[in-house]
Amino acid sequence: MFPLLATAVPSFAASYTSSTSGNWSSASTWGGAGVPGAGDAATVSGGNVVTLDVPVTVANATLNGGQITGTNPLNVTTLFTWNGGTLAGASTMTVAAAILGGSGFLDTRALTNSGSFTVPGSNYFYLQNGANFINNGTVDFQSDGGGIFLNGLTGPVITNNGTIMKSGGSFSTQIGVPISTGSGSQIVAQAGIFNIGAITGIGATCSASIGATLRFNTNDTRIFDAASTLSGLGTIEFASGTNTISGTTNTSGAIRNSGATTTIGGTISGIGDITVSGGTLTLNSASTLSVRTLTMSGGTLTGTAPISLTGTSQTWTGGTIAGSGLLTIPDSTTVTFNGYVYFDTRSISNSGTLSYTSNYYSYFYNSASLTNNGTVDFQGDGGFYIGSGAPTVTNNGTIKKSAGTSQGGFQVPLIAQSGSQFLVQSGTMLMGNVTAIGATFNVSSGGMLYFYYDTASSFDAASIISGAGEVVRQ
Repeated sequence: MFPLLATAVPSFAASYTSSTSGNWSSASTWGGAGVPGAGDAATVSGGNVVTLDVPVTVANATLNGGQITGTNPLNVTTLFTWNGGTLAGASTMTVAAAILGGSGFLDTRALTNSGSFTVPGSNYFYLQNGANFINNGTVDFQSDGGGIFLNGLTGPVITNNGTIMKSGGSFSTQIGVPISTGSGSQIVAQAGIFNIGAITGIGATCSASIGATLRFNTNDTRIFDAASTLSGLGTIEFASGTNTISGTTNTSGAIRNSGATTTIGGTISGIGDITVSGGTLTLNSASTLSVRTLTMSGGTLTGTAPISLTGTSQTWTGGTIAGSGLLTIPDSTTVTFNGYVYFDTRSISNSGTLSYTSNYYSYFYNSASLTNNGTVDFQGDGGFYIGSGAPTVTNNGTIKKSAGTSQGGFQVPLIAQSGSQFLVQSGTMLMGNVTAIGATFNVSSGGMLYFYYDTASSFDAASIISGAGEVVRQ
């Protein structure tokens, strides 16, 4: 007799496509060819609703516009391709990797990504009815126009324990669902504009690469804890909402506040450029911040942080510079005023040039003060006026009205120190109180120095008033 040998029949992965709506475990749902299981590939066709009546594991799954629903979990061990349709049901779905090839809805179900979740083109999906998206891998938006959106007012949330990034495109992508970040997670703008909604940041890093913008653009509340970091060579923009950063800010690129209420505290180890065009940007730090370029066009810059400008050219067209930290303008810097900029409380030390074009002027509020060691040049009928309180200007350098044929105003009390100059080269300058200690006042022919706001001026024996122009005192 010969022994009988048993041989195993190999099991091959199969591919299944739904032909009708029905339960996952029913062969009729898949055209009678069997039921997809571990190692198989399953495709749900458009118009079909497949119900997870049992827990399911497959290697590959494709949703082509139909619906996967039910109260049991679905586990995809290789690749989930989402070309459209709805993932629904009060349960979970876990994918090892995914491609979002169209638009879809995540309804109630919790979807967990463990690997690469790729979004090519302008593809997107909505979260609704308490659905959650948990990212433990990398979500990569590779073009413009796509995103993750909220369908409804509240409920759904994105939990990010990995990386969410925009790696391609030159325009915008939007995450409109609140994000809860885990320690070590990242939100990265590598290209274009990456718009982000509400965030609760716990130990997360938010960064922008050179040429890219990470923009917080919705009217939401964002909180970054002491372990969080803002960084990068690109632009981080706060466009709306209320933002509180208590961690580390180290941006060699730019911080832009265009409409939000933003407070940056914690450790500020580097800021390249600052632009304030709307809202309020508060910078709180005991250490002096070296800022390459400060651009003011609206809104308010405030806070306790001393600021030292390092760039040679600054342009200010509007807004308010407030706060308690000293603003230092070095001798190599020219600030051009092409609009009305106001000063509130903050002290300013100027060793460079403040150039007021046209008839632009500044109001001083509360205890705001300017110490001029360089040049202040009113190139029209501008000046310095009192908005409120008791501001002062101390001149150790040169203040002049170099152009303009009408009246400018210098209402803020002036302390003119020894060796300083006040020059009226054109038109009329209406003066407030002056305390002159060895200072020179010169009025050119055709010009007028008119002590219009004056109530208690004094000129010591070393002071000089000269020139071919006219001096008038009420």
